[in-house]
Amino acid sequence: MDRRINIEFLSNFLIAFKGSFNFSLSLNRTLPEKFLSMNLVTKNLKHITNELEIQAKEWQQKIPKILAVSKRQDIELVKQALNAGHRDFGENILQEAQKKWPLLRAEFPDVKLHLIGHLQSNKVKDALALFDIIETIDSEKLAKVIAKNYQKEIHNTEFLIQVNIGAEEQKYGIAINETDDFINYFCHELKLPLKGLMCIPPYQENPSLYFAFMHRIARRNNINYISQGMSSDYLKALQVGTSEIRVGSALFGARKY
Repeated sequence: MDRRINIEFLSNFLIAFKGSFNFSLSLNRTLPEKFLSMNLVTKNLKHITNELEIQAKEWQQKIPKILAVSKRQDIELVKQALNAGHRDFGENILQEAQKKWPLLRAEFPDVKLHLIGHLQSNKVKDALALFDIIETIDSEKLAKVIAKNYQKEIHNTEFLIQVNIGAEEQKYGIAINETDDFINYFCHELKLPLKGLMCIPPYQENPSLYFAFMHRIARRNNINYISQGMSSDYLKALQVGTSEIRVGSALFGARKY
């Protein structure tokens, strides 16, 4: 596929959308007293859930799934989330997930594990064996290797296509002007189960415009699942509309490197 990115097309879209949304996100973030007896992760989870419920009602949006991003987080913090009843987790690095999750899944077998980091083609077999959802289908090469190894009788893995929504050279993802063709190729030629789309907007730019653009791509391809919004901007994603937010530091605190 031609990897050239139609930056002019994206720029025109963003200009057209400027001012279309009112992103006033003033919110009373005071926690109820009942939260004081909870551990840190449970408090944060309750707080995020409460925010989403309040703002979804105000903005007339559906409440998105909270994907707990447990990359480089202490195992005890992950267990706090599990013991609080949370079951949707995201990992960026396959090798880390392979060390962490087999034992946790033995104790919590109903966990849904998402891969949200770049997947190398030579790690596809391992990823299919471990993850329920792979959110980072970012190239034709990777898609072909997955199709070669995917067996629907064995694997229940679903996939999200990662869109390079900001047309950034340093980021992985399908170019915005190639996304429609890639979706058709993935679903109809490779016959792989597509769940939705995922994006990471440019850092230090208003993400709302990019979130809105993702909706445009999804609508014209009859896709109703979008993974967008992270710890710093999940309320903006909610205001536009998102099926899933990916939160790490807002839930667990700063990562350990």
